[in-house]
Amino acid sequence: MVNSMDNQIASPAQNVRGEDLFTSEAVQTLQKYVAHLREYVLLQEAWEAARNLEELFSLAPQASEQFPGAYQAMQTLLWQCRAICFPLLEDDEVAELFGTHVGLVIDVHGGELWNMVRALMVKEYDYKKRDALKERLLTRLLHSQERITSKGPLLGGKEATPTVENWIMDYVASVGTGQADAFKRSAWLTRSPSIVRLSEQEKIRVRLAMMLRDKLPISSTALEGLEEVISENNKGRPVWLREGRLEEMPESQYAEYKTGVTAAVQARTEAYREAREKAARELLLEKYEKWTNEPVIEEAYRIINAAQPLTSPKEAGGILARLYTAINEGEASRVVTSLWALARAGKVRAAFTDSERYRMYWERHMPDELKNEKDEFQKGPAGVKFLLPFLRHVLVNRLKMDSEMAKIAVMTMAQDAVRAGESGYANMAYGDLETGVFEWADITTTEG
Repeated sequence: MVNSMDNQIASPAQNVRGEDLFTSEAVQTLQKYVAHLREYVLLQEAWEAARNLEELFSLAPQASEQFPGAYQAMQTLLWQCRAICFPLLEDDEVAELFGTHVGLVIDVHGGELWNMVRALMVKEYDYKKRDALKERLLTRLLHSQERITSKGPLLGGKEATPTVENWIMDYVASVGTGQADAFKRSAWLTRSPSIVRLSEQEKIRVRLAMMLRDKLPISSTALEGLEEVISENNKGRPVWLREGRLEEMPESQYAEYKTGVTAAVQARTEAYREAREKAARELLLEKYEKWTNEPVIEEAYRIINAAQPLTSPKEAGGILARLYTAINEGEASRVVTSLWALARAGKVRAAFTDSERYRMYWERHMPDELKNEKDEFQKGPAGVKFLLPFLRHVLVNRLKMDSEMAKIAVMTMAQDAVRAGESGYANMAYGDLETGVFEWADITTTEG
C-alpha cells in the first residue's frame, strides 16, 4: 500500500535539495519506497524515482565525497529502480544495465524476465532495429564482468571468477555455439559440475542468464522471436501464437486480451500519428512539386495564367467545346486547362449539366455501381459521383495520363471550384496522410 511516505520521495528532487537528502533517515525512507516498487513491479513509478534520483545527484555533485555512505546507498537504489523499469528506459541505458547489473534485473523480474524484454522490444516498430538492440544487449551480456554467484564455473578444471561471461563460456563449452539443444541445455542446467555447487537462488540466476543468451540471438522477424502475441482461432477455439508455439488461450482471458490488444494498438497508433502524418505530408508535397514540373502541367499553367477570366455562360460553353476537341485530339494540357478554366469561373456544374455530349457519354458508359441511380443522374448529372468517373475515364483511359498526375489535376480543379463557390466539388481527390499517396474519392459514399 502506498502511503504518505511514498509521496515524499516519489519526486524527491522537488522536495529536498542537495545536502538535505543525504541523511540516514532519507536513505531509510527511500529504501522502503523502492522495496515497495520492487515488490509490486511498478514500472512507471520506478522510472520516475530513477529520474528524480539522477536529478538529485546532478544537484549535489560533491555528495559522493561529503556523504559517501548515503551516496553509495542511493546509487544502489538507483540501479534497483532502473532494473525494475528497464522496459521504459532508453536503449543506451538498457545496454549499460545488461552489462553491469543483469543479475539485479534477473532478481527483480525472475520468471517474467523475458516478458519484460519483449515489452522493451515492442516499443520499436522496425524489426531490424529490434534485432540491432537484441544484438547489442547480447554483446554486453557475453562480456559482462558482473559476478552473479558466490562460486565460479569450472573452466579447464579450475574454478573461474563467477562472472556472467565465464558462466556463458562454461555453458557454450557444453551445449555448443548457436541455438542450444534442449537435451544438452537441460543436462547442463541440472547436472553440470559447475551448477550443482550453487544454491537454488544462484541456479535460477544462472538459468535465466543462459535463457537470455539463447533467446536474444533469435530475430524478431522469425516466428520464434516475434515479440507480439498473435491471437488466432483454431476450430472455434481462441489460441495464442507465442514465440512460435500455438497454445490454447483460456476463454476467461480471451475477451480481456482482445480489449488489451485493441487499446495497445490504438495507443501506439496515436503515439506515431504525428510523425507518420508529417512524413506522408512531405511525400505528398514532393509528388506535387514533381507534378508541377511535368511538361503537360507546365503547359496547362502557362495557358490558364495567360487566359482572360470567363464573363458569360456562353464563354463557358465555348470552353467545354474546346475541352471535347482537346479530348479527341489527345491534347492533355488543353483538357486540363479547360477544366481549370471552368472551375475558376465557378461554371463546372452549369457547363456539364447543359452538355448533351456529357449526357450521351453516360447513357453509353454508366458503370454497374451507378446503374440504379439513373433518376439521380437526370436530376443532377454534374454531381461528383457522376462527373468524377467521367474525368477519370478521360484523363487516365483516353489520354493515358499517369494516375497520380490525373488525381492531382482533378484535386486542383476541385480546389478552384470550391474557391469559386462550388463547394459540392470539395471531395474529388485527396492526399492520404496515412499512406502518402494521392487517392480518388469513393463515389459510392460521395454526395453532391
